[in-house]
Amino acid sequence: MRNNSDKKQKVNEMDVERALKTAVSTGDVRLGTNMALKAIKEGKARLVVMAANCPGSGAIQSAASSAGA
Repeated sequence: MRNNSDKKQKVNEMDVERALKTAVSTGDVRLGTNMALKAIKEGKARLVVMAANCPGSGAIQSAASSAGA
């Protein structure tokens, strides 16, 4: 069973990597907590990636939940 979950994790990582590459290549990347919050509130955010030690992660998660993401 563990092998199946490892496979799912690799697929998810590849999907995130592909999404990041697409965003960077199109130039549609925003950096910072304030920009992430603004994009979420305006409904423009498609993917938000946060570092494990992101200082505003609670606010971002709350905004995403409120927006239905």
